[in-house]
This record gives sequence, C-alpha cells and structure tokens, in this order.
Amino acid sequence: MNKAREITLAPEFISIFALEAFILADTILGGDRKNCILIMATELFDNIIRHAQGLKGDISFRMENGDDMGCRFFISYKSSNFGELVTCCSSSGLYYDEKLRLYRGLGLVMCRNLALEIGFEPGPETDRIIVSL
Repeated sequence: MNKAREITLAPEFISIFALEAFILADTILGGDRKNCILIMATELFDNIIRHAQGLKGDISFRMENGDDMGCRFFISYKSSNFGELVTCCSSSGLYYDEKLRLYRGLGLVMCRNLALEIGFEPGPETDRIIVSL
C-alpha cells in the first residue's frame, strides 16, 4: 500500500509546529519510524529556514510508504543556494562555533545516521530532498 500524505508549509520558523503535528498525527507510521521522521524532518526544515537564501514560495513535505514496508519523505522548496545545503548534508560533521559558543552540525549527523539514504534533486521549479528509511 502506498498512501501519500502531504502538507504545505509557509517558509517561517513557526511552521515547524505544523510539521510536527502533521507527522505525529499520522496513523500509518509506527512509533519508531514516526520518531525518526520527526527528528529528521524538523532538523532539515530548520536548516532550510535558517540557511536557505532567496527562498521562493512555500515548502512542501510529503511522506509515503512503499509496498515493501519502506518509507520515505520529501521536502520540496526553491532557493538560490540549494547546492550549499547538499554539500553540508553530505559532508559536515560536528564542530564548535566560537561566535555562538555552541556545537553545531549534530542534527545533520543524526539525519545521516537515521536514514538509509538521503538524496538531493535540484530542479528548475523546485528542489527536493528525499529521505529513505
């Protein structure tokens, strides 16, 4: 059974609460998988809001289950610096930010460790992050 669920979010921090509520209200996902998606989706959404430049339009979040009991989610949006997010998600690690006086990068490390695969698809109209569990 492949049942897709989708929500459109305004590109602002307050929308993270709507994203959390959407994921937590899902009746198809099991507890562990739901928690993994919650951690990864909110971390990626937060990074988009904090670091995307020239963000155009809303952000779309979509979850779907495959026939093989696999699950994946998609975050679609358009910005002028999608390539920078791809580089950070693929290679960054934990580091100490002297200016903010805190460690950074742990969220993306968690995402890479929880996911089976994280893919990136740049496009002319929208860019997509695809996370498989």
